[in-house]
Parts: sequence; structure tokens; C-alpha cells
Amino acid sequence: MEHMFDSLGTERIPPFSLAPGELAAFTRLLSDRGVAFRKVDKSGRGATKLVRMENTSRGLTVSYAPSKSDNSLLVANIWRIDTGKDALQYIDGSKYPEDRLQHLIAITACRLKISAVDVRAVALDARFVLEAPDLLTRTRFEQALAFEVARRRNVSSITAMQTRIAEVWLDADKDGSGSIDRYELEQALTANGIPLERGSIEALVKQFDTDRSGFIEFSEFDLLMREIMDPSERTIEMLFSSFASPQPNGGPSGMTAQDFMQFLFNAQGESINAESAKARVRTLSRGKNTPVLCVEDFVFMYLANATMNSWMRPEHEQVFMDMSQPLHHYFIATSHNTALE
Repeated sequence: MEHMFDSLGTERIPPFSLAPGELAAFTRLLSDRGVAFRKVDKSGRGATKLVRMENTSRGLTVSYAPSKSDNSLLVANIWRIDTGKDALQYIDGSKYPEDRLQHLIAITACRLKISAVDVRAVALDARFVLEAPDLLTRTRFEQALAFEVARRRNVSSITAMQTRIAEVWLDADKDGSGSIDRYELEQALTANGIPLERGSIEALVKQFDTDRSGFIEFSEFDLLMREIMDPSERTIEMLFSSFASPQPNGGPSGMTAQDFMQFLFNAQGESINAESAKARVRTLSRGKNTPVLCVEDFVFMYLANATMNSWMRPEHEQVFMDMSQPLHHYFIATSHNTALE
């Protein structure tokens, strides 16, 4: 089967570098009431539209209003984001005002043709060519799109770890203050399968709080998470690729329950049955409707998860003694200064 993105030209999703707090604030604005852009047609003329992001039954969409029902596209299908002069290729830009050129952003998506035996992209469709009111708004919109695309599929210019660290930060910094305290750091790590003792949390804050503010900013959090995630992300991604398989819908490779069993047996030396493998994949996968592990799930939610990636075999962690018998029935080893009560 032909890959759905074969022969479609060069993918272009810019790496996102916007501070997560600013990214979250702009995304909320897009989701709540939308942001005014000038929709530009092929002739270079345009009209003001309200651009919004919305979670629908199909997934996260970008649309503009007032609009027809087909004037929306799935974020997961975005293939290119072009800005400035690069966006002129989609319109007649011969007379486009020079002072507004950097405000342009063109969003190109895949149009899919689905049949009983195949799913493939038949074309790229530059559905949206928009002019932002200013360069800052255009940059924020570009970054918001890049982040949301990266969350939904593999993007060559954006690493899985970069995406996941930003996701964890957005969840930790719920108030959008741009920094988190020790308690928020502990909660964020625990929620993502990295429970640490209070002393370890204090040591991390001391090591990575470079400005000695008592709080962790995103740049410090990024370094902290990369330290925790060692060994290198690239090594883990290569391990994922060696066990993942192509998906029937033509999307990025994923790890099915069968693939996961092979990974555990060949790389981890652990043997589990098919039902247990399916249960683990369902637990780890963010795509609950399609229980297949993507590389982000594998890198962060499995290999950084202290519970799922324990050095001890699961059967050895089961407690089978309840100390209900008389004490002399047990062999108890103690140090010379330990008191038994």
C-alpha cells in the first residue's frame, strides 16, 4: 500500500519555540472566541473572518466564521505551514502590499480519498491563506498550529520529547504564571509516572533553579526533564522504530499489542500474554479509540514511567506474606542498631 504522504512534496511544520504559557493563552483565545484574520483568496483579495480551533467528533479542527461546513480542516492533516513570502505561492501576490507580507500564513492540508482497500492522499490543498493583524499574532498562530500538529502525529522537525515536555508543562502550570513551585513539580512528575521522594524533588529544584528564584521556569523545566529522560531520546526512538509497524490508515508507524509483546520479550526479557499486552497498550496510549502506541507514548509514558518500566519483574513485586504468623516463623535480618517493636 502506498504511504498516504508519499510524493506529496516536502513537509514543513516549524519547530515551536513559544513559551508554553504564551502558547496556552493564545490557544485558549482561539478556542474561546476566535481571532480575527483577513482571509485571502487566490486573487489576493480578502475579507475579515474569525478563526477558531474546536474539538469535534472528527478531532481538533481549524475553521473560520462565518463559513460553510467545508471551510474547516483537521489539525492532524496539516502538512505545511508557510509564512511571509513563502505563502505567496498560493495566491496572486504580484501586487501584495510589502508592509503586510510578513503577516501572511498559508495552511496546507492533505485531502484524503478513502476506498474499501486503501487510504491515500490524492492532493495537497492550500485551504487557508490568512493575513494576521500583526506579526506577533501570526507568530503565535503559527506556533499554536505547530504544537497541535506535533501532538497528533510525528513531525520530522519536532521531536517527540520536545512535544511531550511542553504538554507536561502546560498541565503543571495551570495558572499560566510561567513558573511552577516544588509542589507543582512533584504533582506533574507523579502524574506522568515519575514519582520522586521529597528529598529528590528538593535536589532537582536546587540543581535546575539557576536564577535561585525558588521556582522552576520552563527553560529550567526543559533541562530538568531531559536529565530525567536520559538515556538519549534518539536511542529510545530507534528502539521504537525497530518494533513498530506501519499502520493500515497510512499514518506514522505505531506499536500494536503484538508489537509490544515482541518488544517486551526481545528487548526487556519479559513474557506476557496477548490480553495483558492489550491492557498495557490501552493504558499507555493517548489515542484511546485506537489502542496503538505512538512514539510519544513509548518515549515518555513507557520508558519514563517508573511503574511500567520497573527493573523488577512484576511477579517479584507481589507481596505474598502478610506477617500474620507468630514472629518466630519468619527469618528477619536487622542491622545492629535496629529496634524491633
